[in-house]
Amino acid sequence: MFNHTKKYVFIAALFLLISSIVIVFTTRRKEPVALLQLKLERFVPADSPVVLRIDNIKDLWPGFEGTRFYAEFSNYCARVFEDIPHTQISPAMDFFNAVIDFFSGNSRARIIPDLLGNNVLFAYWPDTELKSYIFLSSPVKDSESEKQLSKSYASAKKYSFYKGIKLLCFEGNKYWFVKEGVLFVSNDISISKKIIDLFEDDSSSLFRDAGFLNAVSVSKHSNYLYMRGGSRGIGKTAVEHISPWEFPDNILAAFSFESGIRCDIYFYGSGKVSAKNIRIPAIAATDALMFASGNFTGLFFDEYGEVGSRLIFGKKSGYILLPYKNDFAGLVYCQVKDKEVFMEYFKKLTNENSISDEDGFLTYNFPFLGEKKCKYLFLDDYFVIYSPPDMEISYAFDSMLHPTQNITIAGVKIPRRICGLYYMNTSGILSVFLKNNIFDFIMPVSGYTVRRKNYFKTEFYCGLKDLSSGDWKNRISYINSITNKKINAIKERVTMENLKILRNAVSMYNAGTGMYPENLPALIPEYISEIPNEEIMKSSNTLSVINGTGGWFYKDGWVFLNLNGKDSRGYFYSNW
Repeated sequence: MFNHTKKYVFIAALFLLISSIVIVFTTRRKEPVALLQLKLERFVPADSPVVLRIDNIKDLWPGFEGTRFYAEFSNYCARVFEDIPHTQISPAMDFFNAVIDFFSGNSRARIIPDLLGNNVLFAYWPDTELKSYIFLSSPVKDSESEKQLSKSYASAKKYSFYKGIKLLCFEGNKYWFVKEGVLFVSNDISISKKIIDLFEDDSSSLFRDAGFLNAVSVSKHSNYLYMRGGSRGIGKTAVEHISPWEFPDNILAAFSFESGIRCDIYFYGSGKVSAKNIRIPAIAATDALMFASGNFTGLFFDEYGEVGSRLIFGKKSGYILLPYKNDFAGLVYCQVKDKEVFMEYFKKLTNENSISDEDGFLTYNFPFLGEKKCKYLFLDDYFVIYSPPDMEISYAFDSMLHPTQNITIAGVKIPRRICGLYYMNTSGILSVFLKNNIFDFIMPVSGYTVRRKNYFKTEFYCGLKDLSSGDWKNRISYINSITNKKINAIKERVTMENLKILRNAVSMYNAGTGMYPENLPALIPEYISEIPNEEIMKSSNTLSVINGTGGWFYKDGWVFLNLNGKDSRGYFYSNW
């Protein structure tokens, strides 16, 4: 009787325990998901191909302005920006430059941190090489900033109205307005009108787009770059070959700055996911300049479908780049299930003319190396192609054959199961190309890709070293010597184009009137809208003598440059 009682007590206690666990787990309050405050996203059209959000622009990179790099690099950027012809600046850079000049009264003040709030959002619609649609939005920072904007708003001389809202124009075709404490600036009035429409009905805004909301809810990052894939967005040329889908539906890159750049990239797609997580491969040779390893064969050989995955290719594959006799050596490998079937397909993949008479050699197009004579063979269950053919590969390859435990590579903790592992010694590769170590401040880049239920996530990190002021001066000076040649070439090209514009306008004037204009301003506005600059000295002055002070020489229908000296080809400017 006593034993039966203990039995019943035990069963009752077990029942109560199980019931308690069930009750706790079915009735406990779930923690709410921390969603971003998407106030600005409400006024972004859902069809925006590219959206950049910076949640706290002033503190985006804490301490960055205090680095020795910032002092040297900011001066360099200012010189380049002032030097390069503005007609050659990208539409986005031209837009931001105009915004800074307008709202800071051409003083080039710290407009973004001082006038705008922390949260800044950009949207971008690429149209043609010379035309893109852009807008910027941000909450107005404080009452002082609001007064500054109100003063400009009230004194505006050029504006238009849309649905009762005053759109102020500056720089010819750029518009701005303030509504609900948010400043909106665009480079086209049609964009401003689309934004105003969203105040009445935001159903077609990014804020209501399911794909976007899914992306930001997964990443939970407040600083992001969002791109729409496929035909709806940035298009195939921009996104092909970067994810396991033929087209990602959406891409979101979340970033932060921690003595370098850390980025998480999320690829969302509705297509079939081919790559699966595998146990982490080992690292390549310790002196590797670059390697990529993981489950790549499923991505690159999808055309073989079930045949490829079941009969031919294993899960592991990759590429290793190594230093070799002041140059590079490359090694590509993949795991093979059936060697005989694999070689049959391999010869179909390879151009018949590239396989030499001597079995085991061919010409192969390596990443970073181009077409090289190489050797191919099997090592255990792996097929390997490498160049140069006389390289000893065992030391570079042996470590790839065995899985490892969790590891950390260059500041990134690699999970146990991944479908891709990446590493690049950027400064090492550049030092081989340039024959110097000018980029030794860039630490190796590392990262990995993992598969989730409906997306892939790639994380990578690139650390940066802050050198001494003298070291930075030397490096900036070297970079400056390279960019100066490019900028001078651009200046000469633009100046020649402007010279042709003036000469054509003079010829058209003569054809229409039977005489030559008395001076170049007489061409305005019928033949040209303004007298362009010559970009060598950035002057549009016109004289009837050549004295080398810059601008143009004009007399009796003849137009020349008013410059001394020779161009990059050795010709005198005045003889152009």
